Amino acid sequence: MQKVTVREPTPSQYRPTGYHDILVTYNTNNLNQLTDQLNEMTHGEDYVIAVTGSDGRFEKSQMLSPIELLVITNNTSTDLSKIYSLQDTAGFENRFETIELGEDNPLFYSGNRNSIYPSRVFDSRPLSGDPSLHEAYIKSAFNKLAGEESKRYLRRTKRTLELAQQTLKDGSIGRKNAKIPCVIMRTGELLYDPINYVKATKNGFLRTAQYKISHDIAKAIAEERIDLSTIEQMPRNVTQRLDYFNNRGLLTLNERDLGDIVHAYQHALYWHHLAEENYNQGIQTLVDKDDLNEVADIINRFSRKPLLR
Repeated sequence: MQKVTVREPTPSQYRPTGYHDILVTYNTNNLNQLTDQLNEMTHGEDYVIAVTGSDGRFEKSQMLSPIELLVITNNTSTDLSKIYSLQDTAGFENRFETIELGEDNPLFYSGNRNSIYPSRVFDSRPLSGDPSLHEAYIKSAFNKLAGEESKRYLRRTKRTLELAQQTLKDGSIGRKNAKIPCVIMRTGELLYDPINYVKATKNGFLRTAQYKISHDIAKAIAEERIDLSTIEQMPRNVTQRLDYFNNRGLLTLNERDLGDIVHAYQHALYWHHLAEENYNQGIQTLVDKDDLNEVADIINRFSRKPLLR
């Protein structure tokens, strides 16, 4: 697999739009190298290894946040010891999520029926192993969303979106009966405290946009407005996904509104990574408060209207 040499995308050295493009290239290169590493471990095995979250969306920063691996199998007796040996090693999460097809609901996060995150399915990207198992994983999630429990799943995804919208509005997250600020809208200050999961514009800005897209895709599946092949071919990157839906005539947005949300999302992503970079260097992060409020307003309006026809 071809490897592309690219400089690490340090946010402070780029503008927001240019940063997004170099970030995609950087993530592509890293995942290509990870795929080569995993191929040596998974040859002939009856499972597939995928990434999800920011890894799957090509949004992972270079600040060494751990890789989220997703292991998909259809056999309870599958030996996963080689893959589990990567847990707690440099660069990887200390716990991988494992999905057994036919037994585990792919919409449940870590088996919790009250944690419904179709975004984890929609953002997943297969790296190594049997690709047909990842296709079956996508199909299983699609069938669940189109099935008899679809209304319950949609209620949960809507509630997840509403919590992100509230964080966007307040600029803070709730922790133990207290509000912890993530952004200060009147000054433009971005706060970063990973111990308390305070991550600047990730908490409200990015999550609102991500969960809005995920919810509306799930709703379109439940209402039979979108078919399986559309989901299978859908890009994992948010900007690319919106372009994909637009090119297929599925978006309700006009060209101006589409440009606005792409602009806003890329700025929020850039600010999240800039705050992370500055946190690691012990530097306060301040951005233009008018720009911050404008981006928040665009994302809020985006999240309140139907996305797909």
